[in-house]
Amino acid sequence: MSTSALTLSAIQEKGEQGGSLLDALISALIKPVQFSVDGETDKDGEFQENIVRILYTSMTSCNSAFSAVQKHSLCGFLGRMTMTQGEESLNFGLMGGEQEELGGAGSL
Repeated sequence: MSTSALTLSAIQEKGEQGGSLLDALISALIKPVQFSVDGETDKDGEFQENIVRILYTSMTSCNSAFSAVQKHSLCGFLGRMTMTQGEESLNFGLMGGEQEELGGAGSL
C-alpha cells in the first residue's frame, strides 16, 4: 500500500496561517533560522540535504508539483548557491540523475 497520496495531501494542505508544510520546508531551506544563542545562521548542510531529499521525494514519488512561487524561490536559491559554491560540487546529497530530475523537466 502506497502512502504517496496521503503524504502529498499532508505537505500541500494549507494550515491555519495560510501556508503549507511544503512552503515551510522551502522557506527553511532558503532562509535558515538562527540556531545558536549568538545568532549564528551558518547553513546546516545536513539539514539542507534533508529538505532537498524531501522535496525530491515528494516530486518523484508523490508526483508533487511546485507552485510558480515555490519554483521561483527554489530556482533563485539554487542559482545563488551554485554561484557561491564555484567549482565545488553542489548536490545536496543527490546523485547525478536525481539532480537532473529535480532541476530539469520543468519541475524547477
